[in-house]
Amino acid sequence: VYRDVDALDNKFSTFEHAVDEALKKQNSLLSELSYEYGALNKEDNTVAVTLTAVPKTVTQDMQLSVLFDGQTSVFEKNGNEYVATLQAELFAKHDSFPVLTATSEGITKTEVLTSVDLSLLCNQYLPSLFCNLSGNETDADGNLNVVFGFSVSDAPASDIPFERFFATEERNGVKGEAY
Repeated sequence: VYRDVDALDNKFSTFEHAVDEALKKQNSLLSELSYEYGALNKEDNTVAVTLTAVPKTVTQDMQLSVLFDGQTSVFEKNGNEYVATLQAELFAKHDSFPVLTATSEGITKTEVLTSVDLSLLCNQYLPSLFCNLSGNETDADGNLNVVFGFSVSDAPASDIPFERFFATEERNGVKGEAY
């Protein structure tokens, strides 16, 4: 009986999620939205983020802008698309998303762009180095030997590679070689 209840609960959750997504899409001001990362500004650790939006309805006097982290960027019309670029801090944690404002024929509407997550952009932009403990053992003298593994993850949003990293070996308080 419990399995049947769990299966029904999962079906209801899946159905509820599908309905929520369909309503969000139906109520959106945009038929398409995409974004891509530009170059890193090393002086202030910001990344240019270019948003490309296609409104569902376009009028002659339509104006679009996006507000994020206190800065407003105005979209430029390019055919049926609108393009805007904003600067996002690489290491900032944001609790909010960019807000799109569309003004047309004297009516202003807004939409929170929840699909554009710019919080802790460093995790999406920079390559990552992971270290994991893969085993340990104690030798005959009672010394603990630990084996670490390293892996590097490329950041798909960036062409910034690791130049180098150092690992230092230390045994019983005595530093060994760096490699």
